[in-house]
Amino acid sequence: MRVEKIFRQNLSRIPDISHQYYLVAVSGGVDSMVLAELMRRSGLRFGLAHCNFGLRGRESDADEQWVRDYAHKHKLRLHVQRCPVEPGRNIQLEARRLRYAFFDQLMQTHGYSVLLTAHHADDAIESFFINLLRGTGIRGLTGIGEKPHIRRPLSGLFRREIEDFARREGITWREDSSNLSNKYLRNRIRHRLIPLLEELSPGFKQKMTGTMDLLGMSAAAQRAWFENLRSTLLHRDDSGEWVNVNQLPPGPLNRLFLHEWLTPHDFTDRDAIYRLLEAGTSKKVFNATGTKLIIRQGHRLLLMDSPESRATEFRFESLQGMHIPFVEWEMISPDQARTENFCQAPPHTAYVDAGKLQPPFVWRPWHPGDRFVPLGMKGTKKVGDFLTDMRIPVPLRKNIYLFVSNNTPVWLVGYRIDARFAIDEHTQQVLRLRLKD
Repeated sequence: MRVEKIFRQNLSRIPDISHQYYLVAVSGGVDSMVLAELMRRSGLRFGLAHCNFGLRGRESDADEQWVRDYAHKHKLRLHVQRCPVEPGRNIQLEARRLRYAFFDQLMQTHGYSVLLTAHHADDAIESFFINLLRGTGIRGLTGIGEKPHIRRPLSGLFRREIEDFARREGITWREDSSNLSNKYLRNRIRHRLIPLLEELSPGFKQKMTGTMDLLGMSAAAQRAWFENLRSTLLHRDDSGEWVNVNQLPPGPLNRLFLHEWLTPHDFTDRDAIYRLLEAGTSKKVFNATGTKLIIRQGHRLLLMDSPESRATEFRFESLQGMHIPFVEWEMISPDQARTENFCQAPPHTAYVDAGKLQPPFVWRPWHPGDRFVPLGMKGTKKVGDFLTDMRIPVPLRKNIYLFVSNNTPVWLVGYRIDARFAIDEHTQQVLRLRLKD
C-alpha cells in the first residue's frame, strides 16, 4: 500500500534507524493514530506524547482518554500534559509553542532521540498559504520542514489517503470539531481556498507538492550561497558583527544577503533594512523584539545588541524579602506540590527544595559561560548550549533570567530547574516559583 510505502521511505532517511528512540506526537485524530499504528507495526522503539489544551472542554478530555486507552491496550509508554493556552494570545501559535516545549522536555528527560509528527501534504500546502499571506521568504513557502531530530513520516501523503488507509485497516480515531470551524485561518484555507483552486485547476494539490519540492531545493541553494559568502563578508569585533556595504554582492543579491543574515535575528522590516544601504551614518533599525539593532557606520552595517534591552539584576539576602516584578512565589508543603503534579509542571512554573537554598539570592540575565545541571540530564551543560538545543531564537535569549542561590544556578527561568535543587524524599518545604502573566 502507498501509505505504508511512503512511511517506510521517509523513515529510511533517518540515520541508524533501528537504534533510535522515537517520541510520537499523538492528538487522537486520524493522522496521528495512523502514525502511531504504523510505528507499532514497525517494531521500532517508541513512546507517545499527548498535549491536552482544554480548548474544547469535555471533547479535549475525551481525546486524552482515547489516547490513554490506546496506549494501555497496546502497552505503550505514554506521556500526557495539560497545556492550558493563556487567554488573549494567538491560540494556534501558543498551542504550538506549548506543544513543542513539552516535547523538548520529554526528549531531554527521557532520552528520546527523534520526534515524529503526523504532518502530511495537505498540512504543508496549508502552511504555504498561511506564510504567503503573512509575508515570508522562500523557506516559508517550502511547507513544514524537517530537522535531524524532528521527522514527518507521513509527508508526501494526502489527508484522504490517510483516512482511506485507516478505514481499510480498522484504525479508529477522534474527530476534532474545531476542524469544521472557519474561525482559524488554516481552516478557511482548507475549506474555501484549496477547493476553489482544485476547481480551477484539477490536480492542483499534486502540482503544488511538486512546486514546493522545487522551492525547497531553491531555498537550500540560497542558504548554501549565503554560507559560502558569510565567511569572507561578515566580520566581528567588540562592537558586534558587521559587513562592508561596498563588498556586498551586486544588484538584488545585496538585499538577499541581508535577508539571510538578519532574518534569524528577528528583523522583519525588510524595507527599512534595505534603506540603510543608501542611508547616512547613524541611521539604525531595531529588530521586532527590540533586543538587536543594525546601524549604518560609514561603509559598515553593524549588528549589535540593543542598549535599551539590557535587563536588571535583583539581589536579596533572604527569601522573605525577595520581590521580583515578573515572578510570584510561595512556600508550600511537599504534599501540596505532589497534589499540583510538580513533576509535570509547565515551563513557567518551578518547584524547588527550599531547604537547599542559601543566600545571597540573585536574579540576573544568564551570562556566556554559565553552566547548570538541567533536571533529567546527567552532568552540567552550558546555558547557551541548552537554549540552542531548545531552539530558542538568538534574539530572545538576551533577557532570559537565571535564579542563583549562593552562586549556584537554581532555575533557568521559564525553562528548567537545576537538578541539585529538585524535590526529593528528604524535602520538608517547597518553594514554588511562577512567572507572572
